Amino acid sequence: AGAFYALIFAATGYVLPWQETAKLSSGTIEAFKVAGFPLISWAAFVLGAIGILTTFIAVFASVSRLIFSLARVGMLPQVFARVDTKTGAPRPALLFTAAVGLALGWLGPGALVWFLNIGGVNVSLVWMFTVAAFYRMRRTYPNLKRAYRVRIVWLPAIGALVGVALIAASLIPGTGMELKWPGEYLMLGSWWILGALLWFAAPRKQSQQESLRGLLGQYYDQLERANPAGARRDAPYRPAQQ
Repeated sequence: AGAFYALIFAATGYVLPWQETAKLSSGTIEAFKVAGFPLISWAAFVLGAIGILTTFIAVFASVSRLIFSLARVGMLPQVFARVDTKTGAPRPALLFTAAVGLALGWLGPGALVWFLNIGGVNVSLVWMFTVAAFYRMRRTYPNLKRAYRVRIVWLPAIGALVGVALIAASLIPGTGMELKWPGEYLMLGSWWILGALLWFAAPRKQSQQESLRGLLGQYYDQLERANPAGARRDAPYRPAQQ
């Protein structure tokens, strides 16, 4: 992906100086048209539209499932934990995601840029949690059969460190990547406060095991088999036999 974007930037800079491209409303798409390559400009437009569509599908599916999962463990209203009897899809969570997405779209490009900027901080934070969960899973369930084995175990830690660096660059003034004061800082703080309120307001009616079973369904039994009663949680990691 990095090589792909580097090639796009190099090609755009080759046909038109970047100072001129920066003044255009459509960036790379318009740059090729101005440089006399209308067919390439249209191809870039079509590829961009496809990229937006595929991103929309991925985000729409993942956000609705996240809302559904949080509702299952009692951190969001139970209405979002309902599934359609015929398709098995989390219909209330999907409708809520669609409503929020449309509402954000109506706020205009300026507000969307704010959400994208604070979203970068939150994505970095989520990646750090994901890496931490990866290492904890290896320690807690050393015999779990995995669909994919990471053989170079220190590589994910690099991603977590990059996440720390991105968050620091976004929050520390003067880095050139910092959030815009006060709007984006207030939005980010409000988002974190909302998350804390949901966490502390959760009813806590489920044990950790019940929560995991609710989230993982049939896969929870695989965890139990991989870590039977009495097994040491701090046992050294041994790769599962494939």
